[in-house]
Amino acid sequence: MNKIKRQLKDILRPAKYTVNSAIGYLYDYIRLIRHAGWVSVETPSKRDYKSSKIYHRLEKSLSFPNRRKNSGKDAVDDLNYFLEKHKTSKEYPTFHERIANNVLQQFLTQNAPEYSEPNKEATLDIATELKPSELGGVYNIDSLSMINGTLEDPEGFFNTRYSVRDFSSRKVSVETVLRAIKMALKTPSVCNRQAWHAYIIDDANTIKEALSHQNGNKGFGQKIPFLLILSSDLHAFDMPEERYQHWIDGGMFSMSVVLALHSLGLSSCCLNWSKSPLSDIAFRKKFKIKKSHTILMMLAVGYAAENLKVCQSQRKSLESYYTTLKK
Repeated sequence: MNKIKRQLKDILRPAKYTVNSAIGYLYDYIRLIRHAGWVSVETPSKRDYKSSKIYHRLEKSLSFPNRRKNSGKDAVDDLNYFLEKHKTSKEYPTFHERIANNVLQQFLTQNAPEYSEPNKEATLDIATELKPSELGGVYNIDSLSMINGTLEDPEGFFNTRYSVRDFSSRKVSVETVLRAIKMALKTPSVCNRQAWHAYIIDDANTIKEALSHQNGNKGFGQKIPFLLILSSDLHAFDMPEERYQHWIDGGMFSMSVVLALHSLGLSSCCLNWSKSPLSDIAFRKKFKIKKSHTILMMLAVGYAAENLKVCQSQRKSLESYYTTLKK
């Protein structure tokens, strides 16, 4: 009888998964068209992402070792239009709108011969002070300053990171986790949009409730002392071609958080959030996750127990993971 049940499950599973996939894709599609950057573009957070996307084109132009004449002209026109259009909008200027104006002024100052005076006069004067770290534009650095962060034992650093499921009772400070998140903010993102957000849970009862919605923590969830919910903001993405970009940028950021925690002596375990639409909706009803934020994963954080077991998670040979392409 058990064999017959298993065979029936094998036969029906493809149809079941096909239907569930279609429902999942529809859910993702609905979330995308409700929250993507091209919808209700006056929203301050969407303008913030959009201004970053535009002025980053000028930053890239300024960083080229051999700029062609009129490089960045289209970006100048786009940024002028964008700032002028939204200067009476709610919460103007946002963080990146302030930097956008500053980058625009820098760009025109450094490339005055290439741009007409009317174009220079079209730039906006935003009366706000910017910190040195908020100037935008480009830095002049040398290669030696970049290698100051080189690890003495890079293989040792990467090979000693494990997914830990046995945490000690040592308290995890919010300050240490925030330090890791701050380091992870250096993660690259498409057009520098930085569409990441971390939700922090350090209360035992709240952690327990959150983990009850995730089925990969059975057997060790009760020992998780600190929990992160990592997410990516759909507001940042304003083109249909970027429909997967929140997963890509968010995944890169998540890995940066994991490695940053490891660099500070904290262990972690990524907890999968490949959930059905109903499960995702149920979780959002219990926790105040911003509607436009796509949940990427939960991340268990803590100090590893003094003596513990970890999965070997054996890798195949290096050669099986790459292919050299030639014309």
